[in-house]
Amino acid sequence: MRSILLATLLLFSLPSWSASYCLKTTLGDYVCPPPFGHIYADKLGNPLCGKGQCIKDRLGDYQCSKQDGGFAIKNDLGDILCTGGCEPASEKNCQIPKP
Repeated sequence: MRSILLATLLLFSLPSWSASYCLKTTLGDYVCPPPFGHIYADKLGNPLCGKGQCIKDRLGDYQCSKQDGGFAIKNDLGDILCTGGCEPASEKNCQIPKP
């Protein structure tokens, strides 16, 4: 029963997980996340990306899995745990699309 529940939760989380999108900067440029990564705008609107899933921490910053396509979760104490370890979302992980 537990494996069926887990499989169902994963199935319904995959569409939102894989459906990352690109952001338009204030200069009109587009910036995209890496494959299976995520993209966010910081407090000033600058794009930040993670190699995997990201979660907002207590300070409002995003902590992301260091693993390509990795997962992140908050435990009962509010600590963020990531597959492959955690790192802050970064502009260096973002990609510029080319024609």
